[in-house]
Amino acid sequence: QKMKEEEKKKMVINQVISQSVIIAKPQYFSLATNPLDGNNDLIYSQIIPCAPLSNTSKKHIKYHRKMPPPTYLKENEINWAQKIESQDILKGFQVTPHGGLLCVDPESISRQKGMTLEFIKQATFNVFKKGGFHRMTQPARVCQARSALDTILDAWKMAPVYLNRAAETSDPIIRMKLVVTFAISGLYCSIPLLGPLFPLLGETVEASFEDGTKIYCEHANYEPATCNFLLMGPGDIYKMWGHYNFTTTFSMTNLKRHQIGPHYIRFADGGFI
Repeated sequence: QKMKEEEKKKMVINQVISQSVIIAKPQYFSLATNPLDGNNDLIYSQIIPCAPLSNTSKKHIKYHRKMPPPTYLKENEINWAQKIESQDILKGFQVTPHGGLLCVDPESISRQKGMTLEFIKQATFNVFKKGGFHRMTQPARVCQARSALDTILDAWKMAPVYLNRAAETSDPIIRMKLVVTFAISGLYCSIPLLGPLFPLLGETVEASFEDGTKIYCEHANYEPATCNFLLMGPGDIYKMWGHYNFTTTFSMTNLKRHQIGPHYIRFADGGFI
């Protein structure tokens, strides 16, 4: 029985190695999204310690039944159509008479209770330990299942509309108006009920819009938290690049997160903003 288990283990490992070698082929983009053995869709294997292409070394760890390797996300789970209708994006919010939005979603309000006290405790601990405020963490219960690196793309949803038109015109005044309109038009798209998860150092995001616009982002620095980004319009009619610094401020009654940084846009005709 033990010999059969060893043979099965070797067979599984050889299968993983063979898949890793040919990962560049398009048909293997769904690698490790389904269980290799077993019936749990969330667990890749009940035998080997990690899935293909994992940064974890298979030579130095052993399989642990309490920490099995997870399956990878399927393409439809990471490449899904974004919401663009205001009634969908602003669901759970109420527009106040004097401007601004008020969260009226009961579940989100319940999750955020006690947040200020938790941050005060962390701030006090970091002051005495000299760890710096950048080491403060946000409770997972108030986070959506997306990274901050991913959510910054929400504000760029109107790029195919306004930046493409800005690239087509040669009038500098109209071009400036279109770029400013682009910057403002996506603000309502980036107002989630729950905040994003803090990105890992070296984390990257690649995305595209239906018109062919390509987007590349990387979390390049930990302190201060910095994200570099590049947008390339269809046919390289424009390029927008820059970086964001993620900062957080809080008081007894509120918590604010900011992403601050420069944006540069160069158009194919040499125009620069």
